[in-house]
Amino acid sequence: AQRKMEWHEMLRDFWKKLMADLVLAGDAPHVKAKMDPAPYVCPKCGSQTGYRFGKNGQFLSCVSYPDCVYAAPVDREGRPLLPERVNICSPENNQPMVMRTGRFGRFITSDLPPKPPKAKKKKKTKKQLAQEVASGVVALAEPVEKKQFIINVDLKGKIKLPSVPPLLTDLNCPKCLTRKLNLRLGKRGPWLGCSGFPKCRGREAMGKLDETMQKTLEVALANHEAANPRAAIFTMDDVPVKDGDNVVEFILPGGVQLLAIHPDSQVPAPIAKAG
Repeated sequence: AQRKMEWHEMLRDFWKKLMADLVLAGDAPHVKAKMDPAPYVCPKCGSQTGYRFGKNGQFLSCVSYPDCVYAAPVDREGRPLLPERVNICSPENNQPMVMRTGRFGRFITSDLPPKPPKAKKKKKTKKQLAQEVASGVVALAEPVEKKQFIINVDLKGKIKLPSVPPLLTDLNCPKCLTRKLNLRLGKRGPWLGCSGFPKCRGREAMGKLDETMQKTLEVALANHEAANPRAAIFTMDDVPVKDGDNVVEFILPGGVQLLAIHPDSQVPAPIAKAG
């Protein structure tokens, strides 16, 4: 009985200390929301800049965010760095592409100005939609936004060139039953997967289809592949970039981005340490 009481007392003391720490943590400012002043002028809008913390560490940001979306990585001294450039010619602006890091690892993309954040649209209720239909109002579909061209880099640092877009078939997904199946050409031949991936991971085996349907899909896929060849990617020196090339071979030397000092800044400019 005495051991049981000691166990209960130990657990009670633990929770008391934990709750006290949680209260203190709740009152403290969020480290990612905090901004420390920086001496530089924003090169996009002329405002002051500040240092924030993100998932990849400290970075320089415009104080006018989200109206201005300028951001740049910084070195140990807090100096803004130029993007890590890659000796691959962008098909969008014929300039060297840059290396970025996202949720799923590194990727190569065009060095284009960032897009401002989209304003959230209020979702219409069923009653509002019914009223619009009754009054003859036709809601126009929003234009499909063109996606920025990117080249993926796998965990081994190998370049994965963009693949041919899938062919949408008339076959329903056997799992969700609401979406159509995409037809792709893989290493083992044609395969069918739900067009709603990753929300639905349904697949259909080609062998389960009748022979006529298989041949029809194979011919359609061959025509689709011929009409949508892989984009030819070259370096800035017109050397072809091949699938599986090591990305290290294409990295260009970077450097510090030279920004003006804001006249209202009370923070001294960082100085590079010797050695």
